[in-house]
Amino acid sequence: MGNFASGKHSWSLCDRCGFRYRYLQIRNEPGTRWRVCSTCNDGEFNLMTHPQNRPPPVYPDPQALRYPRPDVPLAINYNQTDEQQLPLDDGGPGGS
Repeated sequence: MGNFASGKHSWSLCDRCGFRYRYLQIRNEPGTRWRVCSTCNDGEFNLMTHPQNRPPPVYPDPQALRYPRPDVPLAINYNQTDEQQLPLDDGGPGGS
């Protein structure tokens, strides 16, 4: 099998922009296998390997607490007037 030509006198077209460049200036883009110029080359971040094209990491759900307590108000209003207080037990039915 024969060797390939060096391409030092050849021209090539960029697969993305379509402009004509020297064959040695055109590079393979990782992930897409396109032959692109240096201005069109996204390098590591192309359509295949760009971080926004990956799903976000999935973490396990948090576990429940071992000894949970219900939500209660922390402050109680003790500034009640006499009319607002509950009446005392006056010994009604069943009482003395």
